[in-house]
Amino acid sequence: MKYIKIHSSYLLNKVNIIILSVITIAGIITGYLSICNLTSNSCYFYLNDSYLDFVESNLIFFKLILINMFAYIWGNAFNRNFDSYHLLINNYKNNKFKFFITKILLLTLVTFIIMYIIFLITSIIGLNLTNWFEVNNYTIDIYFTFFLIIIIYCLISIIFSNIIPSNYSFFLSPILFVIGELIKDNNSIELFNNIYKIFFPSLTEYGSTSSLYGNIHLLLLVFIYMFISFLTYSIKKK
Repeated sequence: MKYIKIHSSYLLNKVNIIILSVITIAGIITGYLSICNLTSNSCYFYLNDSYLDFVESNLIFFKLILINMFAYIWGNAFNRNFDSYHLLINNYKNNKFKFFITKILLLTLVTFIIMYIIFLITSIIGLNLTNWFEVNNYTIDIYFTFFLIIIIYCLISIIFSNIIPSNYSFFLSPILFVIGELIKDNNSIELFNNIYKIFFPSLTEYGSTSSLYGNIHLLLLVFIYMFISFLTYSIKKK
């Protein structure tokens, strides 16, 4: 608990709180506008088509905004310039793993809370303004899948921050995601695409994952990248 409090006082600074607030508001506005747009044109849609188009429009926001912003927050959290408060920890070398894992847990919790707020408020708006919106297993699975993908690219962002001493190294993580999005439908490089998505998953149309074994594969990648991020962090802090 002591470590969580220390991390909170440094990670939840004014800049990060502003970024998180902007993400939350932008996510809610995106959901509201897409619901209003589909509702005003409901005569052109079957109910199921309206719901799928709502999912697709929100995924665009997730891909463009959420991964970039969270990659920035996670990557900066382990940047040399923002991680110096470890010097305040007594016997830090023997508690390096606890320091690292509690920071990851706090960042994961913050990411989950922001996504949950966006999901909750958008769902309330959709249920009250439309006759086609519903919260079902499909909806929850989409949000959970994208939550795992965000965590994966945030961990990759940490790895780059540990390896490359630059304030802009976090950009490399979203770039890997964008590459996956660009090549996922390119049949001419199918073999490369299949190998690429093993390590860098993306989202297909309507929120299904391109990973080979669904969320099990994503969870495995989370643990793998968490191990690599701690390994690179330990080497950097020697």
